[in-house]
Amino acid sequence: MPTAYNFCDMEEEVSQTVKTVILDVLQGKVYQQSKVQEWIDRINSGLIDQLKKLNENFKLISSCMISEQVGCGLTSTSVSFWDEKTDGCVTVKWTNSSVQTVVTVYGTAL
Repeated sequence: MPTAYNFCDMEEEVSQTVKTVILDVLQGKVYQQSKVQEWIDRINSGLIDQLKKLNENFKLISSCMISEQVGCGLTSTSVSFWDEKTDGCVTVKWTNSSVQTVVTVYGTAL
């Protein structure tokens, strides 16, 4: 298991992990409101499970928003108070013809 003490050192791996988990859950899916909560739960829990394997030196938070792709915009923002030298976040946007999602992972050093 690689060890990093600065979240920015892991950003590329975290971003790739987020993309992989999103594809595992949403690729080929058509938007169904009744499935959205299940998809969000699978993405968030899958991410935390995978990211803990990458590095155990961080507390992790995963946030996922899913909406129907109908041509409207989706805007998200967050504010943090943390150690900019060790903590960080990664945001990944993904869409297909029916679904759009924004996933943000926050990592704070232990």
